[in-house]
Amino acid sequence: MRFPRFTFVACFALFALRVAAQSPNGNINGLVLDPSNQLIVGAEVTAVNDVTGVQFTTKTNNEGVYVLPSLPPGPYRIQVSKFGFKTIIRPDIVLRIQDALSINFTLPVGAVFEVMTVQGGSSLVNTESAAVSTVINQKFVESIPLNGRSFQDLISMTPGVVTQGPNSSPSGVGSGGDFSVNGQRTESNYYTVDGVAANLAVGDGSGNLVQNAAASGSVPASTVLGTTQSLISVDALQEFRVQTSTYSAEYGRSPGGQISFVTRSGTKEFHGSVFDYLRNGFFDANDWFNDHYGVRPAALKQNDFGGTMGGPVVIPGLYNGKERTFFFISYEGLRLTQPQAATIQSVARATGKEPPMTNPK
Repeated sequence: MRFPRFTFVACFALFALRVAAQSPNGNINGLVLDPSNQLIVGAEVTAVNDVTGVQFTTKTNNEGVYVLPSLPPGPYRIQVSKFGFKTIIRPDIVLRIQDALSINFTLPVGAVFEVMTVQGGSSLVNTESAAVSTVINQKFVESIPLNGRSFQDLISMTPGVVTQGPNSSPSGVGSGGDFSVNGQRTESNYYTVDGVAANLAVGDGSGNLVQNAAASGSVPASTVLGTTQSLISVDALQEFRVQTSTYSAEYGRSPGGQISFVTRSGTKEFHGSVFDYLRNGFFDANDWFNDHYGVRPAALKQNDFGGTMGGPVVIPGLYNGKERTFFFISYEGLRLTQPQAATIQSVARATGKEPPMTNPK
């Protein structure tokens, strides 16, 4: 059995576009004030991604408000400057998937080349959304042992999510071992990967919906058992957010959980990894019943292998995409010989003679 997973992501930060609804990107906004709490118009606000080095720049409007929209998730530092005021830099700002952070700045009077670094401040709280959600980041995924290299169990850790096994619901498309979020049907969940729908339309070709399809006419693009290995490889995942209730109307296609994944991006430095997870019957003890009857154990050979590679797009002599254009490649392959224990059954031998008749008393 072979299950290849291949992910290729190219990030063109040079042509940053504002993405429509259900984008995994976040935004940062706030006010820029002077020491007397007066609004500062035209202050330059720059957000620098610490991983890629890409800069996003804007200016405050007539009301002293700045908005940095469609920022890819990741660590940032923000620099605010205005002639006649000192420059302020605030590092260690972590923007999660679909976050909306509000950060205000107060610029002290002074020369613009005087730089102040703000290490502390109020906690970064998403004040623009009332959605009940949970974010699982890459560091948490790497620290938790995942059976089958799937983040299935991480989704079930979210409050309000209950796993529905294949035997707990009637058989049919979309009902074989998925999640029930706050009592909704298992086929009513909606998945997106980098803002692109990961649900499949279902029908019989005549406009009729298949049994157990959601009201939107789609079901999650999961495996037959309802698991999520087919969506994205663990090594290609940066983080994901599970929204369970009171989310925005832009997620109104399905009434269940809204699960948004964002894939990893290349960085300003080249990075890569390789792995191979091995399971082999040579290291296992024989089954008790097989050992009792002198039967050799069934073959078990499983190799889950792959690797990742990411960095800036550089073509010697033609193009240098450092801090502008990046690539990320992830490959995962599974080679599995499925074991099946042998069974021995005793049957009566036919003799061709009928058993003697007995008279009941």
